[in-house]
Amino acid sequence: MLALCEAHVRGKFDEWVYILKKSAVRSDFTAAGTQEAGEKLDILKMTPEEKARYKRYKDADKSRKSELYTAKQKGKAEGIEIGRAEEREIADKEIEKERQIADQKIADALQKAEAEKITIVLNAAKMGMSIDDIAKLTNLSHQQITEIINNQQQ
Repeated sequence: MLALCEAHVRGKFDEWVYILKKSAVRSDFTAAGTQEAGEKLDILKMTPEEKARYKRYKDADKSRKSELYTAKQKGKAEGIEIGRAEEREIADKEIEKERQIADQKIADALQKAEAEKITIVLNAAKMGMSIDDIAKLTNLSHQQITEIINNQQQ
């Protein structure tokens, strides 16, 4: 068996042999699991009162971590909802802007069509067409045609 003293711990295997012989872990040990083994050894060396106090500490720590995790998840959910609400608001504004543009285009097209009808009515009247023929051509009433012609003469 290896007789290990403090100075002769050379490798990871020697670290584990040291732990098993001395029931202690040095802070400079790097083998996988040695620090966790040290924590377990520390717990095994505790008195029953110390173990109970340690258990309460660990339980409180778990509870605190759980509360933090829950709060973080709740915060994420609220942040996502706020983001969605902001996205909806932006989308609603963009939709309203597009609707206003479309309404303006429709209004412009109607105004242009109205102006073209007026031009047709006036040109047809200058050419000597009857109000009945102009009404058939433009789908305007006799009264509308008469008003257009009278407004132009003023």
